[in-house]
Amino acid sequence: MYHEKTIDHAAYSPDGRRVVTASDDNTARLWDGLTGAPLGIPMAHKGIVKHAAFSPDGKQVVTASDDSTVRLWDAQTGAALGQAMQHEDNVLSAIFSPDSRQIATVGSNDAARLWDAKTGRLLKTLWHEDTVSYASFSYDGQQIATASFDHTVRLWDVQTGVSLGQPLRHEDTVRQASYSPDGRRIVTGSDDGTVRLWDAKTNALLGVLPAPGRVGTAVFHPNKDQVLIARSAKDGEARIWRIPPHPAAKPAFESVQDHLKTIALFSILLALLLERTWHVFSRHRFNQRLHY
Repeated sequence: MYHEKTIDHAAYSPDGRRVVTASDDNTARLWDGLTGAPLGIPMAHKGIVKHAAFSPDGKQVVTASDDSTVRLWDAQTGAALGQAMQHEDNVLSAIFSPDSRQIATVGSNDAARLWDAKTGRLLKTLWHEDTVSYASFSYDGQQIATASFDHTVRLWDVQTGVSLGQPLRHEDTVRQASYSPDGRRIVTGSDDGTVRLWDAKTNALLGVLPAPGRVGTAVFHPNKDQVLIARSAKDGEARIWRIPPHPAAKPAFESVQDHLKTIALFSILLALLLERTWHVFSRHRFNQRLHY
């Protein structure tokens, strides 16, 4: 899987058979997930493509670009679908809702936006007091969480666009906010060197995990086994922590592993965004490259 310039993002299709990559060469591209063979035509923007993702039904791809647009593409052929969703500034990421009917976008400004995936119509604008860094839908698609440089995460009702409860507060920029698979909790990672666990219904703080440096990624394991994965951007280290099985339990974090290799036990892929090549590794052996 090769681009002419740096690859910024890579993702599998829901069935794992295809891969989409986003690159500084102003394109996103589709690939066979087993052979690495190119599929369809390049999906071209007029600027760097920062992010690309498949819809949950696997039929479409959404791309976000420095050309201030978000575009939809046929996931089989790479053909453009509909009109571009126009923004005022660079767009950093775009994701589908779980039912594939809406798209949430994050750009270089103080708001996240919700769009109708079929018509490209702007539905809602979700404002912060500083740049929005991340957006994540709940698994049932009823809520969306937005993280911001204003030190907060805000929860929103997807249908009404109304903010739900008080903001979830950190002491510095919040890089990511993710829902647990059961929708009952939210985990947030921040430049303040902490990962925090919250009740998604009451917005109450459930626990705080100290982490060295900036926390670039904090997510739940998808199989509901109560494992939290967090990555520190400062030292390049990843750690896995067990969390209490119920929000009413005493907040605590139990370290499982302290090294990056443990992530391979739970990951299907590892994208090495170095040079211009994307590599796939075995999910069981971190040091065994499969192809490309």
